[in-house]
Amino acid sequence: MSARLAIEGTHNFRDVGGYPAGSGTTRRGQLYRSDALSRLTTDGVAALRALGIGVVVDLRSPLELAQDRAPAPLPGARWVHVPIHGGSRSSLLDETLPSLEALYRHVLVDNGAQLAQAVRAVADAGAVPVLVSCTAGKDRTGLVVALALEAVGVARDAVVADYTQSALNLDGDWMDQTVTLMVSNGVPISPRLFDVLGGSPDHAMRQILAWLDDTHGSVADYLVHHGMGQDVLVALRAKLVAP
Repeated sequence: MSARLAIEGTHNFRDVGGYPAGSGTTRRGQLYRSDALSRLTTDGVAALRALGIGVVVDLRSPLELAQDRAPAPLPGARWVHVPIHGGSRSSLLDETLPSLEALYRHVLVDNGAQLAQAVRAVADAGAVPVLVSCTAGKDRTGLVVALALEAVGVARDAVVADYTQSALNLDGDWMDQTVTLMVSNGVPISPRLFDVLGGSPDHAMRQILAWLDDTHGSVADYLVHHGMGQDVLVALRAKLVAP
């Protein structure tokens, strides 16, 4: 799995490169994933510029954008906003906390077009490095990255391992601050709260990918069903996979 990159102001920033994909491997320096960029320091912004990131796909809801600080500017980068409500902090206030598997199924059922749009934004970037982010960089970002990796033939064990890294990165200060915020908004402390906010167990991603296989045939078929053409899948593989 990919190691955390020390970008000042983030907790869960990683390069999604080096994974086995059929006869090739995913390219380094092409697709990054992260928690929100709202607290980037000046050094953090400089580090992102040094990576050459030219497209930022932000999955946060409008409410999250209003509550968080304004995104740190990345000169020359294009910001693509694809809001996905399920998995946002506000969505966890709406009902009894779901399991991660139930949460992901809800997101996949209700946000298919948005998820396909986010994956397409990666493909459309060509050779320009892309960053996908949300608040934690775990759930919505985790789904978009998993869909992209699966669609280009990355081994499922590697897709799941990439997902599980988030819990390790978010443990500590990020988790403490987020739990405090949720409790201040009336969410009671429970084991499930910790799982939903900061957990990324392998069974959650493995089960949801198996569910996509059962309901759509494959992740690629799920994306095609929600509007992604075969030409985009070809472009996505060319961007992410080195022979």
